[in-house]
Amino acid sequence: MYVCLEELSRNIPGARQVLGRCLKWDPDDKALQAYIKLEQRYDKQDRASAIFERWVAVHPEPRVWVE
Repeated sequence: MYVCLEELSRNIPGARQVLGRCLKWDPDDKALQAYIKLEQRYDKQDRASAIFERWVAVHPEPRVWVE
């Protein structure tokens, strides 16, 4: 919810910072998907790809590729 608030207030660097901190805690799939979608909304495909690669490296399961 905090990330949504940051994005609504147009503080995209703040939203990235919050999601980046979340990555250190081995987040669930929904958090990683939200981070990827945030980067895609702002045309940062390179960042989205890096997050997806990290997700696949941590959770090398078929369900990651399907989502």
